[in-house]
Amino acid sequence: MNPMSSGYCQNAYPRLGDGWVAPLHMRNICEVRLAVLGLAWVCPVWYKSYAYYHERYGVAKPMAFEILIERVRVGDELEHEHFTELSDLPPSAAHSLVDALATLEAEKRREFTLQLISTANDDVSMDFNQVFIALIRDADYIIRSLAISGLWECERSSLVGDFIAIIGDDSSDTVRISAAIALGRFVMLAANGKLDNTYTERLELALMDAMDHSDLFDDLWRHCLEAVAPLSAEWITAAIKQALVSEEYLLRISGLQAVSRSAEEAWLPWILGHLKDPENSVRAKAAEACGELGSDEAVLYLLPLVHDESTEVRLTAIKSLATIGGDFVNKILLEQQDSEDEVVAEFAKRVLNGEEFEEDTML
Repeated sequence: MNPMSSGYCQNAYPRLGDGWVAPLHMRNICEVRLAVLGLAWVCPVWYKSYAYYHERYGVAKPMAFEILIERVRVGDELEHEHFTELSDLPPSAAHSLVDALATLEAEKRREFTLQLISTANDDVSMDFNQVFIALIRDADYIIRSLAISGLWECERSSLVGDFIAIIGDDSSDTVRISAAIALGRFVMLAANGKLDNTYTERLELALMDAMDHSDLFDDLWRHCLEAVAPLSAEWITAAIKQALVSEEYLLRISGLQAVSRSAEEAWLPWILGHLKDPENSVRAKAAEACGELGSDEAVLYLLPLVHDESTEVRLTAIKSLATIGGDFVNKILLEQQDSEDEVVAEFAKRVLNGEEFEEDTML
């Protein structure tokens, strides 16, 4: 029977433009693919109709995932157009993609996830959030951690519950640390009044609980402290002070990072004391914290660090001075353009020109 003359066919396959779509009750990807292929001979522009179906029901183009997965499996280089297929996927399609990825070995999935992150960083029009959300439940802990990192700019409040569950239940400390860092972003939103108040207590309690069940010297404890710092609470202040006076330099760094995130100028005396810390990385973090607070009082304390023995400290001091600004600071930066240290001279020049970059690109 000619489908074109069938009353049933015309009712079940409503005409859209010049083509035909699969029955509207067909939601399964395989069913849709078979329907499209079966009607191809009467649908010279069936792709247009399928694009409509994709837009309306969240089903990817025929065999798009299969082709992509096969390229990943054999190690073929993925082009920009392949990632375009994955941008703005609806949840159902994202989960279908992740199910297909599960057939690959872990190393291949890791490489693919890293490529997603890299592509999203290079092209702001790409949105792989749904894919990353699906990947946070991957069997591989590295992929779960990478997926959380990929959601760095996603501010959906629904993720708070997911990250709290991960920090409490995940078997991998690496993943739990990634979740703590991610929760820190939502803590900052809450502290700035950009998140519903109902989330503030949940965030504080979750991070407090993680710290209570971690050793003081664990990386998880440190990252939870940094994450929760923007919230004002006596126990948080006490924990920051505990970190700042620790003999463990990593804890002192976390204490300074927490102070920076709290943005409270009352911490300035504590910061200034660490500008003379014996550890290079601690002095650099203290110099960075001065810039974060933006206090004019810190300028005279930062000046000696412009000549510090550590290049990292010198560059951080220059950047913080530029952040604080002022005529006196500009004069100092102009002088540093003629420094015998070529790295410092170039850095000072770029800072004065308003270029944005990380210090470690100059090291």
